[in-house]
Amino acid sequence: MDWRAQAEQDIKHAPEKRAAVAWMERRIGALEEYWCEDTKTMLECAAELKQLRANVKLCKSAVCGVDAGLCALNDEERKIVTEMARGGNADRLAMELHMSRRSVYRAYNKALQKYTLSCYGTMES
Repeated sequence: MDWRAQAEQDIKHAPEKRAAVAWMERRIGALEEYWCEDTKTMLECAAELKQLRANVKLCKSAVCGVDAGLCALNDEERKIVTEMARGGNADRLAMELHMSRRSVYRAYNKALQKYTLSCYGTMES
C-alpha cells in the first residue's frame, strides 16, 4: 500500500467526512422521530438507520485518525500539509510563509512523512 498517497487522500477528504457525519447524524435524528406505522416503512427505516450508524462510525474514525496525525505536526507543518494535500498552491504558500517554493515542497514532504509515520507507523507497504 502507498501510505503516502493514503495520507494525502485522508487529509484531503477529512472536511467532507466531517460534513457527512453532521448530515448523517441529522438524518438519524429525523428517522428516529419518523417511525411510521407501516411495517415496510419501519423495516426500511431500521435498515437505513443501521447503515447510517455504521457510516457515522467509519467517518468519525477516519476523521479522528486525521486529527491525531495532524496533532503530531507543528502549526507550520500542519498548514503546509493540509493546504498541499487539498490542492493548495505552493507559490502562494511560499509567499505567505516567507520561504521559497522549493522549501515549501521540502517541508511538505517532511511533514507528510511525519504524519504518515504517526498515523500508520510506516512509509512502505
